[in-house]
Amino acid sequence: MTIVTDSIGINNPQELAQVLSQIFAPQAITARIAYQPHRWRILLEAPEPPDRRQSLQTLQTFFQKVALPPGLEVYGREMGEKAPAWGVRIQPKLAAPNVLSPVKNPGSPEGIPAESANPTDFDHPLTTTTRKFEHYSGVGPFVSSLGLLFALATGLWWLSPITWIQRAPTASSTQIRDLITAIASDVNRRYPLPSSQVDLVPPPLFRGKMINQVSLPPEYKVVALTFDDGPDRRQTLQVLSILKAHKAKATFFVIGRSVQKYPNIAAKIVEEGHIIANHSWSHRYQQFSPQEAAREFQRTDQIIHEVTGVKNYWFRPPGGRLNNGLVEYAKTQKLPIIMWSVDPRDWQPGRSATQIKASVLQQTRPGSIVLLHDGGGPRQGMIQVLPGVLTALKKQGYQFVTVPQLLRLKQESLHPTPPPQAWLGLGSIAQLTAAQAQLSQKQATLPQALVNASPLAINEREQLAAQYQIIQGATSWVSQRLSLEQQAKGGWNQALKFGQQAVVAGQAGQFDQAHEHWQQAISTLQAIPRQSFLFPETQAKTQDYQRRLQGIQHQREQQQSQF
Repeated sequence: MTIVTDSIGINNPQELAQVLSQIFAPQAITARIAYQPHRWRILLEAPEPPDRRQSLQTLQTFFQKVALPPGLEVYGREMGEKAPAWGVRIQPKLAAPNVLSPVKNPGSPEGIPAESANPTDFDHPLTTTTRKFEHYSGVGPFVSSLGLLFALATGLWWLSPITWIQRAPTASSTQIRDLITAIASDVNRRYPLPSSQVDLVPPPLFRGKMINQVSLPPEYKVVALTFDDGPDRRQTLQVLSILKAHKAKATFFVIGRSVQKYPNIAAKIVEEGHIIANHSWSHRYQQFSPQEAAREFQRTDQIIHEVTGVKNYWFRPPGGRLNNGLVEYAKTQKLPIIMWSVDPRDWQPGRSATQIKASVLQQTRPGSIVLLHDGGGPRQGMIQVLPGVLTALKKQGYQFVTVPQLLRLKQESLHPTPPPQAWLGLGSIAQLTAAQAQLSQKQATLPQALVNASPLAINEREQLAAQYQIIQGATSWVSQRLSLEQQAKGGWNQALKFGQQAVVAGQAGQFDQAHEHWQQAISTLQAIPRQSFLFPETQAKTQDYQRRLQGIQHQREQQQSQF
């Protein structure tokens, strides 16, 4: 029975070969066909090896109109050569038995003898026979879509995902960088960077100065919330919970003896991204001598550092008293004295929650510093209205920043500087870990996508394989950077442990041991790579430890001079 295409009736393999040769004529390719009941082998020959991709795309178009056997092999060979340059074997997804079967020759009950799998047998092809094709009567309409008809032949190296991936071009540095940068934009939204220790250092413009508020351009619609007299075992935790729910950051001016009493709460303030600062040790209003003022500061700074690992750079005088010796000492230490521009008097007995809220909303302006209290007495009125205050200010377009951020914004408005560069848009271990997971997930899906792709969809397969190479390169880059940052973090933590040991030894009068621990801490910090995210913080911490080392050296010399 004749095989019918849109324009021609094909009665035998020879005629089919002639039709294919006509189709391939523009490419100077001739076609030869070897036929078996369950497999065809098509040999394409040209003066040079035929282009595999172009040849398969031409066959794909042609075979959408022609019934196919359960198997098809296509080979490309240079004329005069015995071995083909390439070969592809394709099998139907749903194999219909005897879709095409030959009419048996008289005296040949077995029909056409089985062909050898060796492509060189095309030197004696079956296309010279005149046997006709018959359609098996039990088979329904031919499948018209090649995408539905064919699937990958398993176990064939030329269709293996590994083969395509290995043949794909190596990813360029630009491709890898572009992919990591694109992923970083998504990762940054889900894993925002924590406040940097470096950002705690006051800009030179504000050191030793008194600050009530800052004037900012209209586009900087920000306000700094501050909380005094904590930590308190109940009220501070309530404030932290409210701030977390509203994704707001604040500055907590803490009393040293309260930090000593509730160290876990002080640590939680820092862990949740807020700023902790010095509000004196005792919160007394009396007059202080220079020595007493120094002790108030030093004891509070020391307990803050021991509990949180944070070095303090900020001060607010208790009760706003400016003439009792504490402010004078703060100026000698070049610390900004942080006052306020909004005081809802939440500390005043009898002050209602409604009055507190109205006062904050009426007084707040861009650049305001709001005075609130989480300790020093019952503050339930403030805690009651705090969610409403945050919501109302957000509706007005305000954002909540810490005092260091507020002053940085002021400096930026006066002297714009480019932001610090992260590595390809990533700036923390959490972000690197998230990027690595996202890349690994993308990479894991591509081999199956290669398996699912049509065998003749050469462009799609090459694109998938190239994408795999790019993702593989990006994954390697991110993994190496993550390893560097984890090692740097380990060094940072070890340096902090040495620093804590030095503090304990110094307090016990063991100055030799303290000196050794400070040296260990400094050398550990100096080993952290310059390109690490932690390097700016490492520099600040190293300077702090060097000052402490000098202090211990002085104490050790005094101790030795006594003997």
